[in-house]
Amino acid sequence: MPVTLDYTALGKRIQRVRKERGLPQAEAVFCDDLAKLTANATDTEIRAIVRIAKTTPRLIREEYREKDSWE
Repeated sequence: MPVTLDYTALGKRIQRVRKERGLPQAEAVFCDDLAKLTANATDTEIRAIVRIAKTTPRLIREEYREKDSWE
C-alpha cells in the first residue's frame, strides 16, 4: 500500500522544529526540495532515495580525500 504524506503538515512541523532549534531556513529549503522530489515516488523509489542519501556523504568524502580537492 502506497504511503501518503501531508506535505503541508510536514512543512509546518519542519518549520516549528527548525525555529525551536534555531536552525537556518536553508536547511528547511532542502527538506522542501526533498518533499517535492518524493511527492509521487513509490515506496520502492523512496527506499532507494534514502539508501542513496545515506551512502552519498561517505562517497563524497572518500573522493575528496583521494584527490585532495573538489576539482
